Formats: sequence, C-alpha cells, structure tokens
Amino acid sequence: MCDNGFLYFHRRDKFFRPICIVNVSIIKNFTAEQLDSLVPAVSFLMTYHIDKMCIPGKSETILTIIDLANVSMTSIPVTALRKFISSSQTNFRGRAYKNFILNANIIIRGSFGLFKSMMDEFSAQKINMLGSNYK
Repeated sequence: MCDNGFLYFHRRDKFFRPICIVNVSIIKNFTAEQLDSLVPAVSFLMTYHIDKMCIPGKSETILTIIDLANVSMTSIPVTALRKFISSSQTNFRGRAYKNFILNANIIIRGSFGLFKSMMDEFSAQKINMLGSNYK
C-alpha cells in the first residue's frame, strides 16, 4: 500500500502545521485486503506526525486536504472513509485544525450541507467543502 499514495504529508502551512493529503480516487479502487489495512496505515502516519512532525507549543495540529477528484457520489468508498474518520476521531481527537474537501461536485456539496447541519458547531466549522474552483 505504500506505493499508491492514498495518504501522505506534503509540506507545512504558514503556521508550520503539517499538511496531510488524502486521495479518495485511489481509495475507491482498494481491494478488501487493502481496506483492512487502512486503519493501521492511518494510525501509523498519525503517530509519526505526532512524534516527528509536531513542534510542541507551536504546531500540534494538522491540516487535512481530502481530494475528491474523479470521485462521483456513487463511487465514494463510504466504508473506507468511515474507518478512516472513526480511527482518527477515536485515537487522535483534537489533532485536526481544518479539513478541506476539494473537487466535490454539486451533489456531494448539497448532501454534505444536510449532514453538516446535524454535526456539532465546533466540528462543522473545521470542515470546508469546495468545488473544483477552489484555487
């Protein structure tokens, strides 16, 4: 799984927070065996982030970009994303600064609007859903 680039860190933002990029178009093609190893892979990378990339007192959170390019509403790997989110919320609560969801089509953005209204306000403020014109 290490050669397919579904999850990686790329640079830092202007406040030195590491930027984690999740490529959903790769995850949607995972086999059942690869999906089973998703949570351990995410846990390893997040633990690595905490141990090696955090700057105590300055940068202890992470900025996440979830790229939905080439992903339609019907091809979203719901099970894989649920595992990813569940693992992150359980084991790494409070480490997210912001989540940007890029290249979301109009149907996904509309559906998320309904879902976001059911979330608590603090969590909802951390998620930004953007279309393909995010630049």
